[in-house]
Amino acid sequence: MRLDAETTAQLGRLGLRCVGDVLGQPRAALARRFGRGLVLRLDQAMGSAPEPISPARPAHHFAVRMSLPEPIGLADDVMAGVDRLLPNLCQSLKDKGRGMRCLQVQAFRTDHTAEMIEVGLARPTHDPVRIRPLIALKVGDIDAGFGIDMLRLEAVQHEPLHERTAVGHLGARRTGACTTYQSARYRRSYWAFGRTFGVGQHHAFAPRV
Repeated sequence: MRLDAETTAQLGRLGLRCVGDVLGQPRAALARRFGRGLVLRLDQAMGSAPEPISPARPAHHFAVRMSLPEPIGLADDVMAGVDRLLPNLCQSLKDKGRGMRCLQVQAFRTDHTAEMIEVGLARPTHDPVRIRPLIALKVGDIDAGFGIDMLRLEAVQHEPLHERTAVGHLGARRTGACTTYQSARYRRSYWAFGRTFGVGQHHAFAPRV
């Protein structure tokens, strides 16, 4: 009945350990001693009082599709369709802070069958520039049959994506130059202090980088 621990203990001391034991007691007496919460829980358990339940939030689902005005069969045509769908799919992932780890490209044929290729990624991403070459490597495995009239892309596996800032060589040089400047400035201050008060009168600790 999802009662709090104190109420459960009090009921146990009175010998009321089952729902049937509690149901056999006068409702007014239960309400006076334990509050109306216990009576409400009894009614909810028996179905005589409503209990609103918040539905579980649906899992993130990322998929896009495109119906084609004419059947296609060439790999280049499939990739042209991918180029129209992939940026939209990646933008949806980006908006939710997700990155795909596995992508399915589904090609629905005019004979009501479907061909599918799957692309896996070592790290989650929503960058179409990284994903497109992997699709291009496998698009030749799709058998178009008498033609493909719909394409669908689905991120079947995805996870939260934490953006990283790439420093690059220029940024690394700037960071190194800044650290070198700070170290040199520290050494100049150290020797100036030593000339004034004597080098042997103090200790200097090298700064940590």
